[in-house]
Amino acid sequence: MTTITGSQLVAHALRDNGVDTIFHIAGAPNVSLTQECEKAGIRLVGVRHEQAAAAAAQAFARVSGRPGVCLAPAGPAIANMVSAVSHATHEQVPIIALGGSGPRDQKGTGSFQEMDELDLMIPAAKKVLQIHSAKQVGSNICEAFRVCQSGARGAVYVDLPADMLYQEIDPKRCFKSYPGVEPARPSASTSDLEKAIEILSGAERPLVVAGSGVIWSKASAELRGFLDLSGIPFYPTPQSRGIVPDDHPSSFPAARGLAFKNADAVLVVGTRANFIIGHFTPPRWDADVKMIAINIDPTQMGRNKAVEVGIAADARTALTQLNELALGRFSPDQYESWIRMLATKQAQAEERSSVAANSNSIPIHPLRLMKEIRDLLPRNTVVIEDGHDTLGFCRHSIPTFEPGHRINPGTLGNVGVGVPFGMGAKAAKPDVPVVVISGDSAFGWNGMEIDTCVREDLPITVIICNNAGITARSENSPMMPSQDLGWSNYQRIAEAFGGSGVRVESPDQLKPALVEALNSGGTTIVNVIVDKFVASATNTGFSGVMGESYQ
Repeated sequence: MTTITGSQLVAHALRDNGVDTIFHIAGAPNVSLTQECEKAGIRLVGVRHEQAAAAAAQAFARVSGRPGVCLAPAGPAIANMVSAVSHATHEQVPIIALGGSGPRDQKGTGSFQEMDELDLMIPAAKKVLQIHSAKQVGSNICEAFRVCQSGARGAVYVDLPADMLYQEIDPKRCFKSYPGVEPARPSASTSDLEKAIEILSGAERPLVVAGSGVIWSKASAELRGFLDLSGIPFYPTPQSRGIVPDDHPSSFPAARGLAFKNADAVLVVGTRANFIIGHFTPPRWDADVKMIAINIDPTQMGRNKAVEVGIAADARTALTQLNELALGRFSPDQYESWIRMLATKQAQAEERSSVAANSNSIPIHPLRLMKEIRDLLPRNTVVIEDGHDTLGFCRHSIPTFEPGHRINPGTLGNVGVGVPFGMGAKAAKPDVPVVVISGDSAFGWNGMEIDTCVREDLPITVIICNNAGITARSENSPMMPSQDLGWSNYQRIAEAFGGSGVRVESPDQLKPALVEALNSGGTTIVNVIVDKFVASATNTGFSGVMGESYQ
């Protein structure tokens, strides 16, 4: 009788669900599985740490629009993935995290790498599954893909016991692998949309705020259509920048605080009322602002802020309906004074920052670095920002123009995953430039993944905003314990693994170094020495030191 193993069935099920790339570390009990994945034509990207594998899978999903997949051995390897799996779930990014575990008949005996992997992952993942028998592989893998992409996206953890992976079974007894259909796209009621139009058209200072739900729904064109026909100013969440190009006429990024504080109505599409957006409550928002929410997850309606209209629907479907109903309902000059207020604030902010952006000071002013980067990046660049102060400087300076092409540490503040994000993005879109702008402290967590980028032919440019420490501080402020890191030669890490590196200490060196790095075709670190006494405007959140850069 011809038999098939659990490892073969897992590899075939992954292939059948469209998987072409897996980020992993080799190890037991997954060796046979990785061999079968290679036979199935799946690319295996071998990383240096399991956190990096899960982070790369998240970036792959964001940039490609498809679930990312990572794989780790048993025990401590699964523990290493937890923070990045939780990060994906918090950001509602669809990934499949596969993890090995020991033979079940040895559980409780003190066997090699014995650990309760499922219990570790329950708080981190949207759902956890254990494949109990090779017979169930096809069914369970398809379920994982359905769950991670349905409703509010998230990570699904799939536990792969060693005895299941090596089990041999008659293929005729197995549940087949049937990839799921396109995720459901529930529509909005006409009456709810009419109420939304009535509120927005009757407002004096309306806004549209949209998030990553627009990316997963593939609703960028529909969102832009509504902005064009209504003329309402627009703000994306940090992770969703690019769903409408940052240079769209409705975009006034530097007037964000003024816009939030003065808005009297807001249409919220595909995002949550969390700290990233100030919960839509005072002090960042007026207490009486009228909120209209379009979200595929009905549990988000009324969370932290009461809604006038709650529409539990798919973003693309609802926006398509909204655009049809809104034709002719908005006047081109209806919000002229509101837009003039925001445009004035935008111009003032740009003028104020231009002094620092053109500074010739040494050490280099961080905003001068950001200006030089901004002026050189192609519009389709995937921009990854990592690190506390670096996030703030990037937010004010670096635009994004395509959906899924901006990634940061998100609501968890999970700094240190910039380089893994970069390699995941590059694996998703090999022909698109990928630039990681990282603080020096943040780079330290996963800087060894530069080796992966070189070894696996995933060329990225890493620009380190090196302020010699963990966050900047004013010149007269005392340092936090262990804050001082020194202006280290991080560029040598790239050189050690076959990439290129350069240290930049003066403004006149910036442009030549950046041009060479961006055009090199290889993995490069540009280590830029910046003023350690220039901090970004971060004064909210825990102890008053974290938060605003993530807004």
